Amino acid sequence: MKEFIWRNFEVRTPDGWEMLQFSKDPMNGGCLFADRYMFRLEINWRRTGGEPDLERILSDYMGKLKDGKRIRDERYVNAAGWRGIEGTIDGTPTTRFGKFFPYESCLIEAVFLWPGSRDQGLEKEVLDGIAERPASNGVAVWKSFGMEIRTGADLFLETCEVKPALARMFFRSGKDHRIEESFERMGMVEQWMKKEVKDWLMETVPKETKIEKAVQTPSSGHKIELIRGYRFASMNDRVFNRKTHYLASAWICPNDGRLYRAAVSGLSEPAADPRLAGTKLKCCKAI
Repeated sequence: MKEFIWRNFEVRTPDGWEMLQFSKDPMNGGCLFADRYMFRLEINWRRTGGEPDLERILSDYMGKLKDGKRIRDERYVNAAGWRGIEGTIDGTPTTRFGKFFPYESCLIEAVFLWPGSRDQGLEKEVLDGIAERPASNGVAVWKSFGMEIRTGADLFLETCEVKPALARMFFRSGKDHRIEESFERMGMVEQWMKKEVKDWLMETVPKETKIEKAVQTPSSGHKIELIRGYRFASMNDRVFNRKTHYLASAWICPNDGRLYRAAVSGLSEPAADPRLAGTKLKCCKAI
């Protein structure tokens, strides 16, 4: 089973399922997973003020499906502590479950689309693997698109770009936007990378950043390039010597051949021995 972590929720799916659609909204959104043939699983969340009346929600939904003649062979079902309905909805065998998760105060909906008949064993395994993964000690974990990320719990996901051979996630603080964290995973490196990783990393540094340190650190067969510097975001910052500190690391993972990059920008001065690879961004179990 493959593990995904998104919006403080953990989801485990069969290895062949991939996340194809996702939402950045922490209040009301969802993610959609598919195998090579069709959509298989939809996970939706909705922030609530308290535990909702799930029985009434299911009953209302069932009534709407019946009124619209969209469901047949319908029945209420229970599985792995979830309450739901089963039936052929819009021509597709479907099971739809709901459960309230108290820490995040969210109603979670899990919708399975079955290519044939319902697989209760697989269904239970997936439902058992849906759990809260709350932020801890000010750190939130995200795991998707080949990256395991640890970012500030008070940052929000501003952009997420996923293309062939490219995954990029960008986080920013909500109030002043002074703190930024970005993470990238790039493929087909041999086709486009025509320079050393350290030289490429230097080209990604924001303008007017003064570089204080540039080193390479080996780690479990990975050659980690690290740069450290600072800039002044405004004239007032320069007058009052308020530095926006910048850290960035890049490396090619020898296990998958992909290029990884993590960059952190903010007012706080980083630790004397900052580490982004393996701490903020993991590419594999070795690092």
